[in-house]
Amino acid sequence: MSVNTSRNRNILEGLFKELLDMRDRVPEDGHISIARFRDIEHVTQFNFNELDSAEVNLALVPPVLFEPMDWASLKQHPVDPELAREFFDIDQDDECDFPMEPVDRVRQVSTLIEDRTTHEARSKQNLQTVHYNSSWTARCLVEPCPDDVKVYPNLAFHVLGDKVSNEDSILYSELSAIVEAMKGRANQRRVDSERGREELDECDGRGKEAYPYLFSDEEYFPILVVSCVAPQHARFVLPANRTQWDSAETIHKIQGKSLRAWPDLRSGSKVSIEQFLLSRVLCPPRRGPSQLVNGQFGITPALLTRAKNLLQMIPSYQLYLQNIGGNNWADPALGPFGPVLRLQAEIRAGWAKGGGKQTDEDTVNAAFIELLNALTSLVPTTDSWWRTTKRRLTFTGLRNGYVAITDGQFEVKATEEIRTPIECKGREREKLNARITMQEVAELVAWVKEYPDARISPPVRFRPLAGQCGQEIFLESLEYGQDWIKYIRQGQKAGNSFANLHSYGPYDMNKVSDMRLLAPVIVAMSY
Repeated sequence: MSVNTSRNRNILEGLFKELLDMRDRVPEDGHISIARFRDIEHVTQFNFNELDSAEVNLALVPPVLFEPMDWASLKQHPVDPELAREFFDIDQDDECDFPMEPVDRVRQVSTLIEDRTTHEARSKQNLQTVHYNSSWTARCLVEPCPDDVKVYPNLAFHVLGDKVSNEDSILYSELSAIVEAMKGRANQRRVDSERGREELDECDGRGKEAYPYLFSDEEYFPILVVSCVAPQHARFVLPANRTQWDSAETIHKIQGKSLRAWPDLRSGSKVSIEQFLLSRVLCPPRRGPSQLVNGQFGITPALLTRAKNLLQMIPSYQLYLQNIGGNNWADPALGPFGPVLRLQAEIRAGWAKGGGKQTDEDTVNAAFIELLNALTSLVPTTDSWWRTTKRRLTFTGLRNGYVAITDGQFEVKATEEIRTPIECKGREREKLNARITMQEVAELVAWVKEYPDARISPPVRFRPLAGQCGQEIFLESLEYGQDWIKYIRQGQKAGNSFANLHSYGPYDMNKVSDMRLLAPVIVAMSY
């Protein structure tokens, strides 16, 4: 038996015991901190579209030991719209004999995935259903069919839950299922006879030690989980590249359509998926605060250095940094940053009572604009200011149009020319990221359409947007060229008729390190 296999088996046993010990202390929302487990590495924001090369997959840390079905084969097993089922409504009447609850909707989603997107393709992938002895159950549990010389340890299955899952996090139920599946696979015995399997079933596995391990020399026990969780609606994945956009175009049946001719244009806050896709804006994965590309916001290295040097000399700003996260906002030495700290404390107080539900969007909006103006006011030569006055931006199509309303903007005082629109929300962004991004894109598209660039403009152009969601701040920049402008204005799809929305953040208003990164950017934009 491999030494590494034995060690991994012991690690999995230890992890499983840890999970059992904490099952009575799991928070109400079902999420747990992965940092407490030293033997687990949790990689978030993973790009699953880059897994076509087995060599690349194995070189990743940790390696990816599942080979995706190739696109050509997958297209041979399309989803048949004629087989689409009607989903039951979740009952609001508690007195119903058999109420339809959220978890029932989750179960329907799992069954739909199994029946319509994997079942018919299994033979092509050489997969078989697993009859697996364990204390937990799962839907659509499959494994690779063994060949003449090898049995594969890989498992894939659905986990069902009634909790609302957050981005970049993991539910206790998900981690428990993964660890127990790996542990069970590592300890699985080779029982070749049906009679032997029945006997082990009848005595709950007692006597299994008489059989050898099925995977005596395996070091990896790959598990692929499709977690079907609340909320009980499909999650729209923002297309990050042309391949994803082309796929979404086919799914939503908008081939040959254009935004200006779309008959169902809706206001920015109610934009449909079809309208968003027809904006032809790709959304690459968000980057962290330290990865911001300053040039996308019109900031040169010289401007950024100038902003940093200015901030070093401002006592009120330095005092603000010292008081971030506290309640000392009355010190006159804070200058324009006193009101900022007061409004930020009000946001924190709302969240302390139970999260974003108690945080009013107007408070977040006021706190954000107060912070931006406090930083901009440090530049004595600035000709612009951040305003709370909302502006209506209109996109005019062939037969109709839509209006997107800002939550304020950075504008030139003399001309009211918009330099950066603002979009704020009272709640944290991740739970509503797709919806918020679609609204922001609608706003930016309307801004570009109503207020065109100068006749002589660089081939690559940028329009920035700033926003705060709850306690987190985000900066975004729309990158586009003349081909995309022609598409937006005339419906032409020649050349590269796509734009890219670059997103950065979150900048946590309670973290000094994040505010040190954000402040020079805002000051540099103010020159």
